Amino acid sequence: MSYHYSEGIILGLANAGLTLYAKLINRDDGIQEGSNISSGFTELASGDYRFEYDSVPDGFYGYAKFYNSAGDVYLCQSEPITPPAETAVGPVYETINIVDELAAPIDGVDVKISTDAGGDNIIQSGYTDALGNVIFRLDVGSYYVHLQKAGINFTNPQTLTVS
Repeated sequence: MSYHYSEGIILGLANAGLTLYAKLINRDDGIQEGSNISSGFTELASGDYRFEYDSVPDGFYGYAKFYNSAGDVYLCQSEPITPPAETAVGPVYETINIVDELAAPIDGVDVKISTDAGGDNIIQSGYTDALGNVIFRLDVGSYYVHLQKAGINFTNPQTLTVS
């Protein structure tokens, strides 16, 4: 078994157009888990990237280190990666649509679902697509939605009721 992981990487205009790769690093021993990951990178804007990876090993606790393939240059490290809670996936598909003030969809918004207003207990996360949509599978209940994208100020958190 494995699970999905995504991460926004903001490197700035000076790092536009890079070919990136990632290494999953075990938090307990600092040793790389698996081989280098060279797929799943999308440049959203000049120097801003999204990393999507569907094969994080079950039970993996650690982080990802990101490198520029040209010259094997270390760039940055992700937030801690922890396995999703088994209870996070439920029976209801919930589509969240993010648009701007003119109702135009916003692609690449980092959307996090939490059970607390402070966003300390994130249970699922994803990025909006070109239509401004991201889909989560949630249990019936109340949640908080936290939005983030460079250059855009969102009101956080927003409440979500799944029924």
